[in-house]
Parts: sequence; structure tokens; C-alpha cells
Amino acid sequence: MLSLVTVAPTPKHRCLIPNLDIGINSNTSNLTFFHPDLDSYLSTKGNGEVDYCRWKTNENTTMGCNGQFVYDTTYFKTSRVLDWNLICDNRWERAIIQTIYMFGVLIGAIVLGSLADKYGRKTIFYISGIFQLLAALSVAFIPNFIVYCVFLFFYGMFGSGGAYVTGFVLSKMT
Repeated sequence: MLSLVTVAPTPKHRCLIPNLDIGINSNTSNLTFFHPDLDSYLSTKGNGEVDYCRWKTNENTTMGCNGQFVYDTTYFKTSRVLDWNLICDNRWERAIIQTIYMFGVLIGAIVLGSLADKYGRKTIFYISGIFQLLAALSVAFIPNFIVYCVFLFFYGMFGSGGAYVTGFVLSKMT
């Protein structure tokens, strides 16, 4: 259930600022998060907090990131958040990922629980374990958001909804 903690951590981020970042280094893959002149470009929210999803131009107008970000890669070199820019205006996609996973857990508990009553808990436990393994391995290598969500649904269905629930009941019955 904590799969997003390990595959989708959210590192510090800020907008790619053309005046600051592109002028120094034309290769955007080697940009650094920290820059000596960064403070003059940072935008603030109404409560005074720094808004890392907006930046100020030289004319003091606020601009959005337009899908271009610079990440602090000190701790995380890559993650789903970095690969798919699941920050700022796309934050909702992280919530959708977790919702789809939990919906898979629900469907798995209902469907596989009923199948376990009909065909036996060990049979469903073994089948769920195999499909959980396949879904987990697939999720690790899928580069597409929609396909990732589909496989994460099946991972939740066969993992927590299938193998975990039937395994728990099996352990209590013996």
C-alpha cells in the first residue's frame, strides 16, 4: 500500500527559468536545483510561502512552469514523479494512482474472496501470488501513465486483495 513512497517520491522542484537556467547551460538534463540568483526569480503565494510552481520574469510578472521543471536530484535520481512531472498542475495524477490501486484492493477482496470460498483458499492464494509477482514486475518497467494505472490496479487486486486476504484467512484457519 505504500508503493508510491518508494516508486514516486516527490523531491524538491522548481520551474525551469529560461533567463536563469538556459542561459548558463543549454543541456537541460544537467541543470542544478540550487542557483545563486534563484531568489530573484522565485514567486510567492498570498501567505508569503515560496511558490515553486511559478516564477517571476524580469518585468516582475508571474509565469507558470509550462511543464518544464528542475528537480533536486540529491537523493532521488529518478522516480515516477520526475519521469511524468506529477507535481504542480499534475498533482492530481498521484491521487488517481493511489485511488486506482485501492480500488483494485477492493475489487480483489470481493472477487477473489468469493472465488476462494468456491475453489479453495490455497488455490486462489497461489494464483494471486503469481499474478501479483507479474503485475509488480510489469509496474516497475512501464513508461506509460495509463498502462501503469491498469497494472497497478491488478497489482492491488492480486496483491493486497488476493494474496494478502486469502493468506491471512489461511493462517487463521490452520
